[in-house]
Amino acid sequence: MGINAIELMPVNEYPGDYSWGYKVRDFFAVESSYGATADLKQLIDECHGRGIRVILDGI
Repeated sequence: MGINAIELMPVNEYPGDYSWGYKVRDFFAVESSYGATADLKQLIDECHGRGIRVILDGI
């Protein structure tokens, strides 16, 4: 497919049940409903292993 990068919306912990990730509660924590920090690390490692960059949208 020729994909060489993916961009993730903000993954930071936020208050409430719904957010696009821009109402950050904790800048250094992954939103718990998305999975564990280890899961994000595994996703990034898998992407890098396939030559795919991972861009994290910041605030």
